[in-house]
Amino acid sequence: MAYTLDGQVQSSVDLNDYLDHVNATVDPADTDSVLSSAEALRALSGNPDLLVDHLNR
Repeated sequence: MAYTLDGQVQSSVDLNDYLDHVNATVDPADTDSVLSSAEALRALSGNPDLLVDHLNR
């Protein structure tokens, strides 16, 4: 089944914040749990420095 999400990015988070959120709230075996993390993933996509920050670690 396909899920469609609105493409508008309203905020941004860094990779560590995203990973913290996913580790605290997402159960990979629960589809609803995974889908609820979509907003956080969208916020991660709004981070223009994501790749640069990751490479500079």
